[in-house]
Amino acid sequence: MAYLFLQISYDNYFLKMRIIILLMFIFCYTTNSIAQQNSAIEIASTNEKKQTLPKNRNTQFQYFIIKVDSSSFGYDIYVDGNLYIHQTTIPSISGNNGFANTDLAKKCALFVLKKLKTGEELPTISLNELISIGVILIIKLEVTI
Repeated sequence: MAYLFLQISYDNYFLKMRIIILLMFIFCYTTNSIAQQNSAIEIASTNEKKQTLPKNRNTQFQYFIIKVDSSSFGYDIYVDGNLYIHQTTIPSISGNNGFANTDLAKKCALFVLKKLKTGEELPTISLNELISIGVILIIKLEVTI
């Protein structure tokens, strides 16, 4: 009889643990979904204020590295004193991760400025371009057994 009681308690423990893990998963999923929705809202509001680049030679471009949160950075690009791009995440990378340090954010901002100066109104950055400018590192591991 005591064995049966211990078995029931043991099963209840694992049931409780499964419920806790399920609740943690749901919390993490909904938190990520809310963050992605906020990011989509920010992009949509930026697109509503869509500006066109001035076509004269005196156009001034500026960039500023910004602190996104306690551990990541982004950048703002201004054209003739007006905010043109507000980038808080690494482009072409899924998720909402910012740049790990100011140097990586600066490399990306300068690359975007270069594209803007050549006439691209809404420059995009591919994964290969991020690798080529050194923002993302690819490490090859060889394992021998």
